[in-house]
Amino acid sequence: MIGALAEGESEIEGFTAEAADPRSTLGSLKSLGIRFTTTSSKLTIHGCGLHGLRKPAQVLDAGNSGTTIRLITGILAGQAFVSALGRDASLNHRPMKRIIEPLTEMGARIEAAGHSAAPLTIYGTSPLRPLEYRMPVASAQVKSAILFAGLFADGVTKVIELIRTRDHTERILGLSVLESPRGEVIEVRGGTSIQLGRFMIPGGLSSAVFLVAAALLVPGSELRLTTIGLNPTRSRALDIFRSLGGEIEISNERIAGL
Repeated sequence: MIGALAEGESEIEGFTAEAADPRSTLGSLKSLGIRFTTTSSKLTIHGCGLHGLRKPAQVLDAGNSGTTIRLITGILAGQAFVSALGRDASLNHRPMKRIIEPLTEMGARIEAAGHSAAPLTIYGTSPLRPLEYRMPVASAQVKSAILFAGLFADGVTKVIELIRTRDHTERILGLSVLESPRGEVIEVRGGTSIQLGRFMIPGGLSSAVFLVAAALLVPGSELRLTTIGLNPTRSRALDIFRSLGGEIEISNERIAGL
């Protein structure tokens, strides 16, 4: 999604086209006019900038991806057209009120089915109003939806977290993150141009921990995992394993892709 909003061409190494959720995201972006090419491990996105998306001719299909529907709704909230999102029956039971409320405060109008659930019809507004939003629940998806919408606001949008959540969005966008007595404050200025360029997706630690646990349970075993992401909001599991006596070594730790 960030590559789609970036200026020019972006390359993402380590992309897995076989996974259902990324396919749902790509399908939705394609319906919004984004062009991309894929190989076995690389995705090239031809970004259109903040204001280059086009009105979709059909309902966007987010599949069963809660991340796709919540994050892309933040983007669609700032568009000057109407769009509809959500087809999958199981996805339609996911709670959407947590993103509808802040995006409505920013000026978008979102119609939901039943008890604030998908499918959603999004009447975008351009520009949106900036917002200072204190997160009532810890959710990286809600935070990211607001930050995406903030790119289309007339001013500075602030999200305040009392409990830190996954911080991939603010890292990739290079946003200001401040510690305060109120919590962690993430700021995004509307109209900020995005220059993504080349980015690398590391192996997912949340998937790797199952293998780590298995190795720790087998006496004398040794397991080596390469290019695994160690984002501080994701690596708590390793600390827990160590506290239980697990021997885990990390080598060649570095920042990549930013």
